[in-house]
Amino acid sequence: KIPFFINSGKDDDEFKVMLLAGLYDSCTSPEGKNIDTFTVITTDAGGVMKTIHNRMPLIIEEKNALLWLGDDYNHEKHRDLIMSFSADSLNLYPVSESVNSPGNNSVQCIIPAGD
Repeated sequence: KIPFFINSGKDDDEFKVMLLAGLYDSCTSPEGKNIDTFTVITTDAGGVMKTIHNRMPLIIEEKNALLWLGDDYNHEKHRDLIMSFSADSLNLYPVSESVNSPGNNSVQCIIPAGD
């Protein structure tokens, strides 16, 4: 498999933060232990993402973050929110396989492969 750097562009020469939709829950096991869990929600790949995989994280636009994080669920608003992000706005390029090691945590990990 080829690793890719995926981003949603830059603001003032800094990469924009991508907000990934997720769910979390806390529960207590039968033994009384607190268990915190989370999941990243995925959707069918769109745009350029289709060229590397059939699924992708559900990305929430910054303007919709409070709606996603809020306590008031509204089926129509949340359905529209889920359908609103265009994967055509994403950029991607292959990077070195060195990104696969947790010990490698530097800007070198996002340099295009072959550069």
